Amino acid sequence: MKTPAKPSTTSPEFRLARVQEAIITCAGELWGYVGQLTAEAAAEVAAMTIRYWEEGENGDLARYVNLKSNGCQYFMYATHLLGNQILTLITIPTCLSATSGPNRTSWPAR
Repeated sequence: MKTPAKPSTTSPEFRLARVQEAIITCAGELWGYVGQLTAEAAAEVAAMTIRYWEEGENGDLARYVNLKSNGCQYFMYATHLLGNQILTLITIPTCLSATSGPNRTSWPAR
């Protein structure tokens, strides 16, 4: 079997990442979340969202974050919903590791 090549930054494998968590903050507090992260990790993401979000912001926020609660790196994307609600999505990009393991993904087979 041939080992799959690493995807380039323009390939669909790089752009498409699995969403692991969806978090909603409202009025500067964690309002709700769903996904695979622990409650502690979700609260940490909510705190980061609140810290990096500017009041009255209508744009988006995107950055890589390292969670102290589980020691993993994630891509965080946040966008304004309604009023003072913010939706944050946490993904595990396939570009982090070419090997499988806990909290990692392997390169997609071609």
